[in-house]
Amino acid sequence: MARFRFFFFDACGTAKESTFAEQTSENEAIAEAEHRLIERRELDAVEIWRGSNLVQALKRGGERWIAQPLGARLNLHPIFEAEFA
Repeated sequence: MARFRFFFFDACGTAKESTFAEQTSENEAIAEAEHRLIERRELDAVEIWRGSNLVQALKRGGERWIAQPLGARLNLHPIFEAEFA
């Protein structure tokens, strides 16, 4: 099992919340993130991270994009810094 971090964003691109999940693969983590995004109607996008590597970023409606180059180092917003310290 690997630990993945999900960062959720509103329609303006503002980080609103984050959570962890233990999954056996990146594909399972992506599926879990999609499920959580569907449940949270007030949120518009999610980024899935494994450690400091971006796995995938998804927008509501299934659009996929990479917010920064795949495998780029994670630069956390200050509101999330304390959770990784």
